[in-house]
Amino acid sequence: MDDQRSFSYEDLEGLLDLKPNTEASLMESFSFHFDEEDAVLYKSSSKNNSKDLSNREIIKERAKKREMNSLQEIWNAVTMLVAPTICLYFIFSGAWYRYAGFPEEELDWSVNDLDEDCIDFPKMHVMTPDTTKMIAIGYLMHSPVSILYHLLCAFKLPFGAKRLDHWSRRLDQTMIHVMSAFICYGTSGSMRYFILAMVFAIDSGYRLFQPLYRPTGCLVRMTICFLLPILPAFAFGYYGEAMKCLIVYGFTGWIFTNYPFGGYSHGIFHLVAALSTPIQLHLSTKTVVGKIAIATTAKCSLMSHH
Repeated sequence: MDDQRSFSYEDLEGLLDLKPNTEASLMESFSFHFDEEDAVLYKSSSKNNSKDLSNREIIKERAKKREMNSLQEIWNAVTMLVAPTICLYFIFSGAWYRYAGFPEEELDWSVNDLDEDCIDFPKMHVMTPDTTKMIAIGYLMHSPVSILYHLLCAFKLPFGAKRLDHWSRRLDQTMIHVMSAFICYGTSGSMRYFILAMVFAIDSGYRLFQPLYRPTGCLVRMTICFLLPILPAFAFGYYGEAMKCLIVYGFTGWIFTNYPFGGYSHGIFHLVAALSTPIQLHLSTKTVVGKIAIATTAKCSLMSHH
């Protein structure tokens, strides 16, 4: 016969007494953890909201200081044509070769198939160096986007923070980073440096389109993107060109911060910044890629006159 054991109420009484206490203990523990986590989330949310409000106050303050009418915004758009125009003139006028110069006695005539590299184009005997073309491409990519933003400000976007927080301005700033990467290749001739700068540009663009806009962080990254193309000049020993760029950027930074010319300050900021363009183009001819192209051009030029 199986040993069957029956439990009386007295046997279960102890367990039943424990149940309410256990439930209370569990609820108390759960309540403690819930309250603790909720407090952390609330604190984090409050902190983020506080930062968001602070950033938006900065945007409103900047927008108020930078209010421009339609005519001034059109002026801003027009001044964005200056840098690309300098690039196109530098390329198609042959200035990239004339300004660099190359002594005939230093030419190496051992290069084979020279005729394949020569072209018959007014004031151009060979294609422009890739470094120079990359700088031009960078400016030509950014200019239309910036013009679009300023024309939207002139004819569509209302005054105030909306202009500084609009997608077209975020795109404008993103393309400044992309342009910087192209200029980095132009002043260095290094594909690795170009890739490094482009990764930074993509990351900066991603951050620019995040809902929580951080003006201070954007300003720091923008400063870095202006400095990146200058670093190769220091590395290669072209200190004069590097210092000229720093002076130009220092002056443009002062104009951008203080707006000393009222509503026309932003357009003047564009014009002063464009002073760095010929310096960058000249640096592009001093890279290894640029020097090879100049030497080839010199030989093609001599051949065309014989």
